[in-house]
Amino acid sequence: MIKIGDYVKHPELMVDYVAVVSLLAIFATFSKKIINANSSGLLRIVLTEIVSSFMFICAIWEKGLWFENVNETYFHFATAAQVIYFTHFMPGKANPLPILAEHGLAKMLLVFPFQILGALGGARFMQEVYWKIGFLPFHSTISSGKCTPTLGIDQQTGIAIETALVFLMIIAPEIEKALAKTLKLDQDNTVMLSQAVLVAYVVKTFIRSTGAIMNPLLSILINFHCISTPQDLLQHATTYWAGPIAITMIMGFFAKRDSSKKKTD
Repeated sequence: MIKIGDYVKHPELMVDYVAVVSLLAIFATFSKKIINANSSGLLRIVLTEIVSSFMFICAIWEKGLWFENVNETYFHFATAAQVIYFTHFMPGKANPLPILAEHGLAKMLLVFPFQILGALGGARFMQEVYWKIGFLPFHSTISSGKCTPTLGIDQQTGIAIETALVFLMIIAPEIEKALAKTLKLDQDNTVMLSQAVLVAYVVKTFIRSTGAIMNPLLSILINFHCISTPQDLLQHATTYWAGPIAITMIMGFFAKRDSSKKKTD
């Protein structure tokens, strides 16, 4: 008889993670209904992003325990499953880049502080509430306030990798839709599953070099305690912000121009 404990260091973390994501799914579903019923316009985007960022960071923080305490293979399977989970339950973006692509730079700058607020709330909730009432030793031994840098290679290569990964994530859904159309498959499911596999592969490949973050919100939360000088901030911004924002703006420009051209035709 195969025992999961023979292949996974701490299988109880899996049960714990299922509990977290179940709670977050309920929280996100009801929050989204309340927000939609009582707000509109920019206020709705702001409130949705607070909830989304809270949920996103809670799930990321809990899964982060797997990387050292479970098994690297299971960690990447969990990453793929997490993409599918977020596709179904995430009420917003929890990432400033999609806000930039959809609404422009000004609105992204207005919304981002609220994404940070939600993310900090999620991190605080996990550290001060959820993990404190948990029974697993890993929760109580996590150190807060210490620098955990994600850049493990030279900065120039890191910039190239993070920018290229964001570009890949922007164009991949269009390729996946075309593939689904050719194979006569459901486009939504094909994109969702393909993105799940792609993200898991990308994280597995680049997690030890740049963190494979592809999200300025997540990058600032993870590297927050590593930014103590103006030089640190500059290095962080050029690695995890400049390239991804530039490529998002460029791709957004071409997408809008293509959309305008189709309307004219």
